[in-house]
Amino acid sequence: VRVRSEFRRIHVAILYPGDVVDLGGQCATSLERTAVDVAAASPMGFAGALAVFDAALRRGAHPGVLADLVRRRGATGTVRLALRHSSPCADGVGESWCRAQLLAARLPRPRLKHPLLDVCGEVLAEPDMDWDGSILGEFDGAARFGRVRVPGDSPLSAAWRAIARDDRLSD
Repeated sequence: VRVRSEFRRIHVAILYPGDVVDLGGQCATSLERTAVDVAAASPMGFAGALAVFDAALRRGAHPGVLADLVRRRGATGTVRLALRHSSPCADGVGESWCRAQLLAARLPRPRLKHPLLDVCGEVLAEPDMDWDGSILGEFDGAARFGRVRVPGDSPLSAAWRAIARDDRLSD
C-alpha cells in the first residue's frame, strides 16, 4: 500500500526484528534499514543513493548489514552500484555528489582522504580525492572555513590556513 500527498509519502513494507531499534524508548528503523529505504527512494538516482550510503557509513552503519538489506529488498542496480562505491571517508553530501558525477562519467574511482606525504615523510594533507597522488580533487563550499576553525580563531585566519593548505597541495 502506498499513500501519496503533497507533503508525505507512506510506504508499507515488512520489517524484520533486526530492522527495528529502540532509541530512548521509541521504536525506529535501524540506521542501515533507513539508509537502504532512503537510497532506494531517492529522486536523485545514483548520486542520491551514494550520498545516503556515504553518510550512513560515516555514522557507523555496518557494510555487511547494508548489503544484506539491499539484497533482501531486491533493490535496483543503481542502488547496488551506489552501495558498492560508498565510503565512510566522504565528508559530506557535496563530496559524495562530486564523486557520483565522476563515476557516472566513467572516470577512474578515486581514493578518498589518502594521506599525501612531503619529502620528509610528514603528512602534508588528506585531499578529498586523489588518483595515485598525481591528480587531486577537492570539493569545498563556504562551510569549509567553518570546519577548519579552531577555538579562538577568526574567520580570516581560518581562511588563510585553508589557502595555505591549498598552496602546499598545488606545490
